[in-house]
Amino acid sequence: MPRGRKRVCVLCGKPIEDKNDSVPYKGRYAHSSCFRVAVKAVHVDKTEKLEEKAEQKEKKKRGKTAKPKAELKDSITEEQYIQKKLYYDYLRKFLGDKLPAKVYAVTERYIQQYDFTYQKMYQTLTYMHNILEKEFTDDIVGLIPYYYDKAERHYHAVKQVEENNKDKDINGMYKNKIIYIDPKRKKRKQIDITSIGEEE
Repeated sequence: MPRGRKRVCVLCGKPIEDKNDSVPYKGRYAHSSCFRVAVKAVHVDKTEKLEEKAEQKEKKKRGKTAKPKAELKDSITEEQYIQKKLYYDYLRKFLGDKLPAKVYAVTERYIQQYDFTYQKMYQTLTYMHNILEKEFTDDIVGLIPYYYDKAERHYHAVKQVEENNKDKDINGMYKNKIIYIDPKRKKRKQIDITSIGEEE
């Protein structure tokens, strides 16, 4: 260690004045008092965890497993409810009135994990069916993540085109012309009947 440079406690960050009052800790040094406090905190934490594990084992032995806490589902707005109904009604149109439980579970997972919305998932389904002409089976919800971004880009492009052309009047863009077409008349081969009698 270079001369004139004091050791700094790795735990509290203050300089160590008395070298005899220091303890080696993780390749550096710490005050003896800081070290004792750190060891005590780790010991208390481990003791609490061990007691908690022992308590859980005791409950399992008695047959009283801890009941899961009741979860409140997130409330949705009226607009979100309409979008949700539209989404499930569209699925029912192809999969039947009674949707498989898997459809509901997968849909909820997409909303929680990927922040999908019912409206965008509905648009994805319409994109897959109307634009890509995919056949819908009971596993169609599983394909939504693969087409979600493509559908979003497609509908965004359509919206941009509509916005860019909303002020355009297309009625006067092209002049109407009436074109008359005379059908060509075929020339029929005619037989010269005057020459037939002369050859005999």
